[in-house]
Amino acid sequence: MSGVGLITGDTPLGRHMAARLAAALDGTGDPLRSILLLESPATTPGHGPGLRMLKRLGRLIPVRRRRSGLPARYAHEARKVFVEGAGPVPDWPRGCEIRAVPRREVNAAETVAWQAGFGLRVIVLTGAPIIRAPMLRTASLGVLNLHGSLLPHYRGTQVEFWQVRNGDLDKVGLTIHHVTPGVDTGDIVAQVPQAAETSDGPWIIRARNQLNALDAMPKAVRAVLAGTAERRRQDPAAGGRTFRFADITPEMRDEVIATMNRKPRA
Repeated sequence: MSGVGLITGDTPLGRHMAARLAAALDGTGDPLRSILLLESPATTPGHGPGLRMLKRLGRLIPVRRRRSGLPARYAHEARKVFVEGAGPVPDWPRGCEIRAVPRREVNAAETVAWQAGFGLRVIVLTGAPIIRAPMLRTASLGVLNLHGSLLPHYRGTQVEFWQVRNGDLDKVGLTIHHVTPGVDTGDIVAQVPQAAETSDGPWIIRARNQLNALDAMPKAVRAVLAGTAERRRQDPAAGGRTFRFADITPEMRDEVIATMNRKPRA
């Protein structure tokens, strides 16, 4: 047995990616065989890590912005861009096994053993947490990840935010890369630049990257399976650095929103 696996959440991106991979691999010797579905922790009123994350996100949005509803409006606009570009959210494809596990158990021994049973050649990640070495070894040709920048620039999380804040719009785009124990340091398989304006903001930029991924990832997977993918090592001297969600302050968030709404000079 051989094939391709997907590790994702139950999101529009995850469902669309599953459908695109299943269609692209249909009739080949390496169909989409497994979907490891990552579940977010359930929350009860006043408890649980999910609620703590919501509170954490809330603290990053200044009070005047929360009242104005701008972040919610931008998120809604981004979802609309994705839905209009991708189409209605599909059901999970038939013919592959689905296993739902809590996100924190993605690297658990039982989860790894389940994945290893398929003899997969490639695993695709969309929105997954850090994958450890035992899970990486379950795919003979490697694990491919989506990243929202043109690596090696802007490794880490929430990189679209940092690109807009720093005015580095020439680094905006999508990278598909092999996953290694490092953070976004694996060999590059494909890149899709994106023309962006400051007024687009990180929400729209991320939605466009996800749309581009729906076409780029299946092509990359087929190239890796066929042995025709060009693997390009990341240059350590290129000046890339890692950014963290935890480093985003309310003042930075306010600054980015203000920059998005600033009218250009005539």
